[in-house]
Amino acid sequence: MNHTDTINGHLLHRLLVCGFDNLNSSAHYLNKINVFPVSDCDTGNNMTRTYERGVSELVHSPSFSDVFASFVRGTLIGSRGNSGSILSQYFLGIHEHTKGKETVNAAALCLAMRNAYAAAYQAVLQPVEGTILTVMREGVENIIARVGEGMSLEQFFEMYTGELFVCVHNTTGKLPILRSRGVVDSGAAGFYLIFEGMKRGIANIPEGEVEGEVEGEVEGEVEGEGVSVLFPVKTADSKQEPLPPYRYCVEFLLKMRDEHTKDFFIDFLRTRGDSLIITANEGILKVHIHTNDPQIILDEFSKFGEYIETKTDDMLMQQELSQFTPLQKKHDGYMIISFVHGDGIIKLFDDLGCDIVFNATQNYQMGEDNLHLFFDNFMDLQIILFPNDEKIYEMALKAYPPATNPNIHIVNSDNVVKSYFMLSFMIGSDSLGDVLKTFAVYEKSRYWVAKVLAITIGRDRYFVGITDHDNTVRDNLSTLLRDIAPPEVMEGFSAVVVFHGQTSRENEIGEVSAFFDQYDELDFSMTNGKQDDFDFIIGAM
Repeated sequence: MNHTDTINGHLLHRLLVCGFDNLNSSAHYLNKINVFPVSDCDTGNNMTRTYERGVSELVHSPSFSDVFASFVRGTLIGSRGNSGSILSQYFLGIHEHTKGKETVNAAALCLAMRNAYAAAYQAVLQPVEGTILTVMREGVENIIARVGEGMSLEQFFEMYTGELFVCVHNTTGKLPILRSRGVVDSGAAGFYLIFEGMKRGIANIPEGEVEGEVEGEVEGEVEGEGVSVLFPVKTADSKQEPLPPYRYCVEFLLKMRDEHTKDFFIDFLRTRGDSLIITANEGILKVHIHTNDPQIILDEFSKFGEYIETKTDDMLMQQELSQFTPLQKKHDGYMIISFVHGDGIIKLFDDLGCDIVFNATQNYQMGEDNLHLFFDNFMDLQIILFPNDEKIYEMALKAYPPATNPNIHIVNSDNVVKSYFMLSFMIGSDSLGDVLKTFAVYEKSRYWVAKVLAITIGRDRYFVGITDHDNTVRDNLSTLLRDIAPPEVMEGFSAVVVFHGQTSRENEIGEVSAFFDQYDELDFSMTNGKQDDFDFIIGAM
């Protein structure tokens, strides 16, 4: 075994890359066992993306401090999810303790790790034991008394990873949800894999190569499926835990205009969600929260400064994606996916042949990772996607360019009305070729869409009509309908569909029906869409 006394910048660069290789090779396994704080199966993705951003920022320097500073900057900017946010704070804690050091020995690194877990705990509003935090703390506290100034780094990493391994196994007994599922904490397992990768990197360095700059990378040897030999895998018959009452994971990095303390922002967000992680350092604010009001929070925080990065993940969608299997698809050789809003519209689209229908709220922010989380698992299938939203459509084209993804067919549909009509014409034809030809024809058809919102002020109801052309405000529904859908506008259309929402009144539903019934040449249908954003969504083709 080599005897390496200190880590300089060149060696640190190599070890950080080795840690990434080992973590990345097991991302799928970490996703699979992810049940806490929610079963959204993304811990492996979040930790890998966080760490990957750090590696992408690495500089080449003989200074330990300079290299680690570049890595930490990347992880702070790129941190994702609970596990990624905690991991970035841990590395920040090491950096703060080793700032300015050209080299670091085993004893100094051990002390820095003690500082690091304290920083990670401090960033989390309500730390939970039996998680990555516990392993960060116990791993170093259980060995610190045995680490002396003369210990080699090979000895240190061997002892430390051995302790981490035991601590990860022990998480199963510390957290009830882990015990009921028979798994270890996924974030804790990822943390172990990082340092196991570094240990392998130390062991594979040839004699005499430590002092100079190290070129290339060392591949981690732990494969994603092989990690299950080390740690248990969730049993096939275990049921998914229901999600807590917060659907969205919101994260943002903000350059503050005025200095505010961490406690100020904690008080601001304490009642807005859970899983709150906040750090405020050198004018930069980093927030992670699970909430039902992502856009409201982002709008409110814009008054405190300028956003560097924002990210919103739909945890409900991620859980649904993880539970879907190809055996559930309705069509021979392909599947249809759609994003709509409203329980009634979701049920209708399911009846019209969609295999999966996701509930996408009005201001829903589709992330590229969310698309990859699903599509990458079913790349051997033909997939037809109805975005029903311009932003989702653009994101899908970016994530899966048609030129390089011939099996993913993204329908040019930016609203629910257009998709409804196109799916209606699919009935009776189930071959992929015929279905795609049908959609291609009706993509180019003429459509008209209007959304009606009733605003109550005192006893009065004001109606806002949002059409393809303009917005119209009237003090009663009848006047609004006459103005936005006169005979000259309806001329040339053959069918009208109306989705009424949760707050639509019976008399208003009757008023809309009576209005369109006067057009004898139009095939008219009314459906309870149960949407909560608009009272009526009206479309014609």
